[in-house]
Amino acid sequence: MSNFDVFDSDVSNRIRVNLDGLNMDDIEVGDLFDSDDSGRRAKLRALELIEGAHKAQYENIYEYLLEACKDGYRVGCRRIIGLDGCFLNGYFGGYLLAAVGIDANNGIYHIAYAAIESEKQASWLWFLELLALDLKIEKNPTHWSMSHFSVRSHSDMLVNNLSECFNKVTLEARGKPILTMMEIIRTNIMLLIVKKKKEADKIKGILGPNIKKKLDVNIKDSLSLGSQHVVDLVENSCSYRNKDLTSIPCMHVVAAIHLKYEFPETYVQTWYTKKTHLSIYSNFIRLVRGPKQRVSVLNMLPTLFPTLRRPPDIPTKVKRK
Repeated sequence: MSNFDVFDSDVSNRIRVNLDGLNMDDIEVGDLFDSDDSGRRAKLRALELIEGAHKAQYENIYEYLLEACKDGYRVGCRRIIGLDGCFLNGYFGGYLLAAVGIDANNGIYHIAYAAIESEKQASWLWFLELLALDLKIEKNPTHWSMSHFSVRSHSDMLVNNLSECFNKVTLEARGKPILTMMEIIRTNIMLLIVKKKKEADKIKGILGPNIKKKLDVNIKDSLSLGSQHVVDLVENSCSYRNKDLTSIPCMHVVAAIHLKYEFPETYVQTWYTKKTHLSIYSNFIRLVRGPKQRVSVLNMLPTLFPTLRRPPDIPTKVKRK
């Protein structure tokens, strides 16, 4: 607490708390302190006043459906999604499932996330079915695995590092009540979108900086080819297959392009262009209404808080008489 002021004796049973601009008036001292285990109860009560009640926050969960993230994916991201889940450390526990994509500069793009009671097949299938419905993805969710990938994905990434990056971003929020956690994640994503939009505006040339570096490496390698492959610039393919997979001209394609006195940048797929990058990050997250402005969502069932369960691997403690 940045400020903690106790008023005069006539209102000595009241306190005023200012937390980074958050003002809470008329808080009973008795609500914060109790004669029985006062320190622990005071901490829990103070956290509830600042961060919100764990149970009550489930009533307004519909405020955090971020349509802009899905719009950005549909307008320019490649049709490849990274999935991962991580523990929630709050009162009710649970897991946080996340779906991330790849932007035009091969960076992480946040698409969707959901808090679930437990990580199991039914929960994942529910998440993927809703994701496929929102993103209008034709492929059956049961086939969302590397064994079913094709060159249409336009990606040579073999690991799930992008999803691990999302887990790191949400580390601070995963112990908070549900809406507080959602607000922290929403704010981080919102700031990231604005940052990426500013970076995209400053890009010089038609390609993102990460894509330009890859192409420059291929241009350098094209000067000393050690093998021969069939290149078809009309079909935009190469028997080396790297170009087919990434849609970035490999060293063999670059060599063929130079023979025609053309520029390799013009043969890069539109997924990687500055124009696409700007289109992705031109979808901004709308502000979420405050507690006093919230209204009930029509035709939507209320969200109930999950059942509190004790982890099976922790034995019950037996108190001594």
